[in-house]
Amino acid sequence: ERALVSGAPDSAMRLLRRALEEPPLPERRGEVLVGLGRAEGAAGAPEAIERLTGALDLIGERSSRAAAALDAGRMLISHARWEDAAETLGRGLDDVDGTDEGLRARLEAAFAAATRISPGHEMQSRPVALDDETLETTVAGRVMLAQAAADGALRGTSAAEVHGLATRAL
Repeated sequence: ERALVSGAPDSAMRLLRRALEEPPLPERRGEVLVGLGRAEGAAGAPEAIERLTGALDLIGERSSRAAAALDAGRMLISHARWEDAAETLGRGLDDVDGTDEGLRARLEAAFAAATRISPGHEMQSRPVALDDETLETTVAGRVMLAQAAADGALRGTSAAEVHGLATRAL
């Protein structure tokens, strides 16, 4: 973690690969793989996607699995793998509990982005409580409000409702 935070993903990769050779306890293997996938992603290594998505099934704790799904989904988006991203982010949304609304908002925003851009597919929707006042307090929440305003405008929602959502997003 210190190597990644200090901007040394190559060092983090070397250390985490070594940790996998030890090997870690079975219950910690998923955590090590996620750390390695994050480091590989920061270094631009192509195996990061498969490393992160493969680690999801090894993580027992739901909120940790949801956070890893967000990392994997974002990496899939960055490689234009829209459908895989939507599936992975959807899994993360299924795992996130009510204790981390920030994580839920980030997952929902990434999910909306993945499904919006997916060529040839109508935007999938997951229920988002747009009347939730906490959406305005996070970047992810404001992105969701902006996307909802854009979708409403395209679908013929009243101008007043679209304006309200857009204003909240700003």
